[in-house]
Amino acid sequence: MKKLLILILIFSSCNVTKHLNVIGGSKADAVVEMAYEYSWPNKASLSWDGAEEKAINTCIEWGYRSAKRFESPKRDCINQGEKGCLSWRVTWQYQCIE
Repeated sequence: MKKLLILILIFSSCNVTKHLNVIGGSKADAVVEMAYEYSWPNKASLSWDGAEEKAINTCIEWGYRSAKRFESPKRDCINQGEKGCLSWRVTWQYQCIE
């Protein structure tokens, strides 16, 4: 019965569209951090709509002219359960450009 419940949860999980939001960064290092969070059993699809614009605007506020995204994100567990991670934060960094 327990296995059946787990299979139902896995196959009925939702695909959730996520958007990147500015969560921090460093003006001195010229790096903007943007992230989204998702939880098990949901599957996250990332929408890039507005992400680059948010990063560029943050860089402009810091005195830079533009921003370029690094190639790979960082994924951190933010809610550890007894049998594994239940929630994650995926962080992308953007380099501000002079």
